[in-house]
Parts: sequence; structure tokens; C-alpha cells
Amino acid sequence: MKTINRNVETILQASEDGEHTYSVTKLTDGEMKKHLILVMLYPTRTEENMLADDDTMYHILSHLKDLDFDTVTVLNLFSKVVNGCRLSVRGLEVDRENLDYIQERYIKNEAFKESTWAIAWGSANSTSKAINESKMELLTNWTAQFPKEKMYQLTAKGIDTKAGQTIHPLYLGIRSKFSKWKLEIFPHKKYMEFLKKQETEKQEKRIEREMKKTAQLKNKDN
Repeated sequence: MKTINRNVETILQASEDGEHTYSVTKLTDGEMKKHLILVMLYPTRTEENMLADDDTMYHILSHLKDLDFDTVTVLNLFSKVVNGCRLSVRGLEVDRENLDYIQERYIKNEAFKESTWAIAWGSANSTSKAINESKMELLTNWTAQFPKEKMYQLTAKGIDTKAGQTIHPLYLGIRSKFSKWKLEIFPHKKYMEFLKKQETEKQEKRIEREMKKTAQLKNKDN
């Protein structure tokens, strides 16, 4: 018989008022050896509840060994903590402070140059202007710093990952709880082209609607 004592260290970077969480890191082996950085959408953990049950983090930690990492850091496109509900896109603006934090603290930091990056923000709110602008800025900054490196995404057997359909860990945990998780290459440059095209099409439709509206007003005046 043997006794095994293993602790998971949690490191959280947050604002003084507790309303913003910038990163959550979990070390499972006492020190950072193989480090995975996951980029998601928004945080739900603060200093007050950082040790509370978290389904998303539970699934990540349960499969971290599958992925061959001992440390994981979760970053988000938005730092405002969301409690008990989904992120509202009404009036949502790019979180400049948060993106600058990611750029300076992780992307440009030599300490994390060997870390593996994976996109895990899922497919929710994929038409939000603020969210897509945030995705584009993060990917642009990362690509400029690591022009030849590969970015990854989470997947498992039987999971279909298409451009624009990145998998969130909670979804993967529900669908593939007992399957082995793995990383596959995320075509970030192709995805950036997709975001640009999507925004261009939205602008063209907006202009078309405005032109039709103007024409209708002119017809009424006549």
C-alpha cells in the first residue's frame, strides 16, 4: 500500500476590485515543465471563488495528461468576470487592456516562448463584431511574434473541427469525457482570412441596406 499526495497549485491574475480576471494557471507537478496556453472567451473565476468547482477546468485537468502537459494557463479574449450567465454581446467592446496584457505578459515574454498555444473559445457569438475583432488582434499579434510556429486546437476521436468551429473544453468534456483528448493544428492564418471575409460581407450588406433605405425615402418624397 502507498500514500500519494499531489496538489494542484492555482495562480490567478486579477484586478484589485476582483471584477476582471486576466489569467488562471494550474500547475500539477509543482513547477512548469510542459506548458499549455488555452485561449477562451471570458472568465468565471475570481479570487473569491478560484477554488470552487469549475466544470471547464475540471475537464481540462482531467485530460491534461492525455495532452502531455503538466501546466495549463487559461487566457480569455475578455477579462470581465461573468457570473451565472453567458457573456452579453450587447454593447460589448474590445477589451484593450486585456489584449495588451496577453501581448506583453505571454506573447512577447521570453519565459513562455516554448509554451504551446491552443484556441479553445468555441463557436458561440461568432458574428459579434467585438469578439471577432478581438480574435483577429490576438491572432495577428501571435503570428507576428511566432511567424513559423503552429497554433493548435483541442479535439478527440469523432469530433469534427472545421474553420470557425473551434471546440470549447466544456463541450469536449461532455461529448468526449472518456475519450483521449489530443491537439490538432489550428489553421490560424486561414481563420484570419475567414474573419476578414466575414467582416467584409457584413459591411457590404450594411451598405446595401442603407442604399435601399435611402432609395425608399427618395421614392416617398417623389
